[in-house]
Amino acid sequence: KVLKCEEFYPHGFAGELDLVPEGKGLKMDPDMKPVLEVLISDSEGKYPKMMLSDGKLEVRILAARNLPASDVYLLAQASSDPYVRCEVANKPQSGRFRTKTVDKSLFPVWNHQHRMRGYE
Repeated sequence: KVLKCEEFYPHGFAGELDLVPEGKGLKMDPDMKPVLEVLISDSEGKYPKMMLSDGKLEVRILAARNLPASDVYLLAQASSDPYVRCEVANKPQSGRFRTKTVDKSLFPVWNHQHRMRGYE
């Protein structure tokens, strides 16, 4: 999912992003929409804030739910090994990060925090 700048700047963002499953053979319940929980605030964690005073943006990847299963086994429960890759356009150095991989989960929790410098 691409979050446009005007959706989080300068007021921040707290909410869910719908995920679009990619890949062949993904097993998922059609009634369960996969989502990612995200918070975007200033570097002091204040949300929302009208302007970012120090040019730093904090992105928190909290959790996901209802992810499709990419690992399907004959005798075991289907699962995935999810992670989140985030990239801010035009910020190749500070605007790119990846969460840790959560093994065998369709409801992963990351609580990952990343601060980006020079965001204006």
